[in-house]
Amino acid sequence: MVKEVISRRNDEMRNRSARFIRKAGTVYFYVLLMMNL
Repeated sequence: MVKEVISRRNDEMRNRSARFIRKAGTVYFYVLLMMNL
């Protein structure tokens, strides 16, 4: 029971961090594009 809750919370954190990393990666990519242009 407790282990399920902890694993679910870990999955949420992992998904949130992955989404944040992806968003930051896209922003960084666009910044590089603008610098090159």
